[in-house]
Amino acid sequence: MKKLGILAAMALLMMFGCSKDEVITTEQEPISVEKNDQPVINGARPGSATMSVSGISFFGTSAKSDLAEGLVNGCLPSPRKLLKYGTFRGNLSGYGKINSSSSTYSFTSCEEADIDSPPNYGEPLMYKLIAEGKLSLGTRDYCSITITGNLYPWFYVESNFDGGLFIGKATTHSGVGKLKSFNQTFEIYRSGVNIYGINLKTGEIGLVFQ
Repeated sequence: MKKLGILAAMALLMMFGCSKDEVITTEQEPISVEKNDQPVINGARPGSATMSVSGISFFGTSAKSDLAEGLVNGCLPSPRKLLKYGTFRGNLSGYGKINSSSSTYSFTSCEEADIDSPPNYGEPLMYKLIAEGKLSLGTRDYCSITITGNLYPWFYVESNFDGGLFIGKATTHSGVGKLKSFNQTFEIYRSGVNIYGINLKTGEIGLVFQ
């Protein structure tokens, strides 16, 4: 009888031992996940519910060495100037720092149009501008950027100031590497050069993309 009791106890221990192993295996299985090489953006991977690229901003500034009076086909009346070329700088949150030396833009189109807001200081015209460029983090990570918007020139006689306000949008597309899916739309605001963003005497322009 004692032997039977011992054997029964051992059998119960073995049975509970197997059940325990099975429970551990079942609980550990969800921990094992497939490798995912997609970039983490703001703490989340593309496709996840928490993914967000909001809050990204960067800057565009004229390249002073490329001063050109007017623009395409002399769209801006002399002596007003607008620098045709410029560079980008800043950081794309979740992606990396912009490489300014390989991140450039160029105004490619300028069209004169009747101003779409009440004329200021006798200015009856505005200028529709288009620029094409490239945002680059490095040789393997880059995308194209298209800028569109209106330049509103305003001249202040009392201060002899000739400046302009640029309002528009920028879209990124055709990305490679880390920026392959970086298809975003940014609002464009003034930044830095003067209170309007453009100095039409020197042609300098400073804008923030956000």
